[in-house]
Amino acid sequence: PLNEAFTNKGNEFLFIPGGFKPPHKGHIHLITQAVERIPGAKPYLVTGETPRDSVTLQQSMEVLRLLLQEETGLGLDDLSIVTIPKGGLVILDEDGQPLKNSEGKPRFSNSPLQGIYNSALGLPKRAVVYIVSSTADKKHGDIGVSIKKARPDLTIKTLAIRPLPGATAGEKMSASDMRRSILDGDLKKFKTFLPDASQDRAEYIFTRILGGEPIEQEEEEEPLAESFRADDLYGLIDEVIEE
Repeated sequence: PLNEAFTNKGNEFLFIPGGFKPPHKGHIHLITQAVERIPGAKPYLVTGETPRDSVTLQQSMEVLRLLLQEETGLGLDDLSIVTIPKGGLVILDEDGQPLKNSEGKPRFSNSPLQGIYNSALGLPKRAVVYIVSSTADKKHGDIGVSIKKARPDLTIKTLAIRPLPGATAGEKMSASDMRRSILDGDLKKFKTFLPDASQDRAEYIFTRILGGEPIEQEEEEEPLAESFRADDLYGLIDEVIEE
């Protein structure tokens, strides 16, 4: 069924694996950088149906649609989504046959890398495959070695992209931290995970799409010099004159 999705005029395919639950500005950076560097390839996001901390695939794709449109002008129609079902994909060997366990039953995997492998086995002959990975997580490109063994006619390339920094120095941006901000009702922190172009939609995404409930936070008192307007001063002068 996955192979039916591959309708591309050219012979270049770009695979971008990830959880994307929910997508943040680091994911948007990864996608846009990959598409810009390999503009002739058909991009495929590879992700799973299994929810993470109650964030579903449907919610994630709705957020992704908004973030892409507002930040880059790309739409979901410009991408194809290869989804890993909740039960996982059958693990295939080099001949495209299911690997089996000791009981003779097929083995399954929920890894997006399995989705790339299974999909690549059905690509047209002599296709060029690009596998995107973060420079902080290069192991995603390792699946290319297995694909090449199974399909020596394919050209396999990895595309390593430097990730956006996270809140802590030396760490990449984390969807787990983003989900934590939703569970904690911390809208202010949640906004730090969104691109600048989507800040105005942050509360809508937080509440209406992801079901978060913002906890009211105390507002910092505005300094008197900033809160006191000239009109107020003129009003006081008028009152004194009238008296």
